[in-house]
Amino acid sequence: MTKKAANKSSRRAAPEAAPADLPTMVEVPKPAAGSYDPTRPLSKNTLLQHQVRHFQLLEQTLPRDRRSGHDHRRIVTEGDAAEYLRKMTAMLHPQEAAPTKVSAAPSGPGKDE
Repeated sequence: MTKKAANKSSRRAAPEAAPADLPTMVEVPKPAAGSYDPTRPLSKNTLLQHQVRHFQLLEQTLPRDRRSGHDHRRIVTEGDAAEYLRKMTAMLHPQEAAPTKVSAAPSGPGKDE
């Protein structure tokens, strides 16, 4: 019995993991000038239409006291959509007022100093 050589092209290389101490950085390009026009009709921007609709459906699942109270019929421009999306995002992802400070643990007997 002879062994066949393994076909190297059928093997997949294992993906390299980023070192745990390095943050993953994602570069986001600046939008082109004129890409946002708050007076542009929402009907001209399918992406924003879908984002607004997604948030509206999500909002319906929230208890009444957690809803934005925004009149969805009044979202007719990109500016209206931006205001609604900003309001919903702030409601769903509240930020802390100030970051908490972490102090070093006190060193005691048996601890390396």
